[in-house]
Amino acid sequence: MIDLDFLHPYPRYGVAAALVEQDAYLDQLTTWQSIAELAWKAIDRALLRYTLFTENDPALETTEVLNFIYLDEKILDPGKKSGQIAARGYYLSPYVITTDGSSAATVAEARVIRDLLKKATEEDLLKTQKLKRSFAPLTSKVNNGRSSMAEPKASLIEAAFTVVATLTEFKPAAQVSAGKGMANTTIIPDLPLVDLVDNEITPLIDFVQLFANLRVRKQDYESKNDDMLLVKVDPKDRKYRRPPLFRGNYPNAPRDGSLGAISLVAAIGAWAREGGRFKHTQKDGSPHDEPKAEFAERILDYLAERPLYILSYEEVRQESYGHHLVDMAIHDNLSAIVRAAHRAIPFGVEKIDDPKYKLYKRFFDRFLQQLDRPTFRDFMAARNEYPSELAPIFTKYMETEHHLSPELIASARAYGQALNYAAFKAAETEKNKDEADRKKGKVLKERPLSEYKNRILVQFESTILSASSTTALLSQMSIIVGRLTGRELYSDAEFFMETAAGWPKEKLPLAIELITAFMRLRSIRLKDAPDDNVPGQDSTESESNANELSIDNPANDPLPA
Repeated sequence: MIDLDFLHPYPRYGVAAALVEQDAYLDQLTTWQSIAELAWKAIDRALLRYTLFTENDPALETTEVLNFIYLDEKILDPGKKSGQIAARGYYLSPYVITTDGSSAATVAEARVIRDLLKKATEEDLLKTQKLKRSFAPLTSKVNNGRSSMAEPKASLIEAAFTVVATLTEFKPAAQVSAGKGMANTTIIPDLPLVDLVDNEITPLIDFVQLFANLRVRKQDYESKNDDMLLVKVDPKDRKYRRPPLFRGNYPNAPRDGSLGAISLVAAIGAWAREGGRFKHTQKDGSPHDEPKAEFAERILDYLAERPLYILSYEEVRQESYGHHLVDMAIHDNLSAIVRAAHRAIPFGVEKIDDPKYKLYKRFFDRFLQQLDRPTFRDFMAARNEYPSELAPIFTKYMETEHHLSPELIASARAYGQALNYAAFKAAETEKNKDEADRKKGKVLKERPLSEYKNRILVQFESTILSASSTTALLSQMSIIVGRLTGRELYSDAEFFMETAAGWPKEKLPLAIELITAFMRLRSIRLKDAPDDNVPGQDSTESESNANELSIDNPANDPLPA
């Protein structure tokens, strides 16, 4: 076997994708000719799935649905001259990392390299080729000390697998916002083909095998109305639009114009929780069968703490996540947690294009990826009330960062929920008073209950932050809760209060973190709370939801033309 781990992570990914696409295995690559054949066959296959187009004309009144299919490579000719342009319903597949303007050059270069590979000798494969941006999005021209700029160079074999990585559908991808427009974007993990400790383990190939199994495929949707390659025509706006596949080629891909590590980890976790077994190919070509959960956990552990490159033709960035996210992905519904977090909005924000909302989302993603004190504080800086689905994140943070017991965390949550309920009761009282005053003729702006509650939570937080000690904090908040609700704090909270009351002043910041985090979670029913003491779905939850942004668009919402 020829060692290809020396390749850059991008072409290295191309090697793994080519192996998986062709049901090949690493130990087969014993000659340079076998490697060349693997590459040109992968390019050949990828060009067959390069462009999505529809034969349906949305301008015709009889057309209700646009059904997209792949364009045959024999007639593939992107550009205005052939008419294969977006305005006529011809779209670059979302996993092809180039642009409409560079598409013709991408196809031309892919064909040239494919043809070179078919007749190349070992010596030819090691000769240098120009790495052009049309098929190598990570490159740019450099001057290398010369008076003019020039493309960087690499061996033909490296250029070939760079083409494969750019074209392959066997990678996480979506069309998302980039700069001032939209761009096909992918996630490329920096994993080795062969593990350095155990050379029978193939981390990158295993990742691609897993992704190939979980990715969105047309056959998964043939019996559903939301086929990923179907677009319902809007009778009031009859134009070509991209199919839902462009929102992401894997389940639960983010629908809000973003792509990153968290959504991929969540998708792998959901795949693991499906149960059952997964058959995959090992380094020597032998099949191996194991539970999905075990295989997924191993892949997620490989990926943890390693760079994940989020790249498009327009830009590239790097993300990573901690091992804590592995446990959450396998055992919690991480996709639901992320959706819930993105629905919630900071106080005072009304639109999703508000910079404060974008900053809140960025801070949430960083907190979930790293789960440490600096990212927690950044996240909490955006004052917000969170859906109860976020409780596992705060619990995991308190366990890993502060090493608190589950019992203490549960009690602290009960304390925070009592404060959240007190804020609800105070908000309800104020709202009812204003409504009564309006009926008497007083001119008052009508506001949702959530706005009243948010203002009271901010007041609570100011009181908490100004406390000089944990005993003073607990005393002040107990008085406030009693005054607003007419009841004592829940018995579930007693363990936390007794423990925190004995903490020295140095642990006051910890008490503030615990109380503030759980106070911002919407109230839930506690075992000792009377029916009239906790708002149900028709009160707190429904009113609070009025303050959420709707960003989970239906699968067939129009995408940019």
